[in-house]
Amino acid sequence: MVMPKKVQNELARVTEAEPGPFARDLMVTLFGFVWRNPGAFLPSAALVELMAGFEVGPANARATLSRMARDGILELRRTGRHTLYRISDETVTRVESGTKRVLSFGASDSWDGNWTMVAFSIPEEHREIRAAFRTQLRFEGFAPYYDGMWITPGCRTEGILGQIRALNVDHAAVFTVPHADIEIIGRQPLDAWDLDPVRERYVDLKERSDALHELSMQGDMNPASALRRRTELLISFRRTVRMDPELPLRMMPSGWPRPIARDAFMQAFDELAVLAAIRVRQVFSRYDPELGEHMAALTEVPFAELGRTNPARETVSA
Repeated sequence: MVMPKKVQNELARVTEAEPGPFARDLMVTLFGFVWRNPGAFLPSAALVELMAGFEVGPANARATLSRMARDGILELRRTGRHTLYRISDETVTRVESGTKRVLSFGASDSWDGNWTMVAFSIPEEHREIRAAFRTQLRFEGFAPYYDGMWITPGCRTEGILGQIRALNVDHAAVFTVPHADIEIIGRQPLDAWDLDPVRERYVDLKERSDALHELSMQGDMNPASALRRRTELLISFRRTVRMDPELPLRMMPSGWPRPIARDAFMQAFDELAVLAAIRVRQVFSRYDPELGEHMAALTEVPFAELGRTNPARETVSA
């Protein structure tokens, strides 16, 4: 079946705008989000074969897996001449809050009316700590409100307090303030974020999702392409979530595109699930049929159910 020219052009445009995922980001996405801690050790040869479908060469793929094992992100096991990997317990624990945030992102506008603020002072001689702390603030959804003061919607003290302790920040205060109690002169809380790039990300995400939906409806996609497109779409969604700490919809400009972009993403992601699972089954079954069925079942889980999926460790041995 011939793909409509309009869909071809739209898919080409949004694909060019969204660079392909790096091998490391790809593995984190598959292990941490699509498969949600699959339990089993997975043959490196199968992972390398899967990454080839994302235009990651064998040498790059093997080097990426090896580095991730050295960094403690993956666990490595050798059985005879075979090398196997799985996501480490430490990584599961470390990324769980971020994973849950992505999987629940945009499900509802549940802002409680509060803002969490962090005030801190880190001297120049400790600029490496300052840079690391700012990175963690952004990861936790904060943005710079004033010099030395960062802000995010909702009550989010626990995560950033843990980062303050981990980085040994000596001078900091974390507090939650109801919006109604803030006397604002000049700069509004939302001014801490540059909203134009965030809006553009949502528009691109929706256009990308709509193009994939059209392809799915036309039946013009094979299993390998479905796995790639679906995973890259999820990576695009993850990158979009990093830019928006679920800013309160009631305070956003009219027509803020987050809800429609999320709906379009979920539709396309779920529509490609069956084909993507076929590709996963094809690859892993060559090494172990039971493992192939296990991994295909995980791949086919709808997006809304991913947050409730966390298989027990060692459910299948490769």
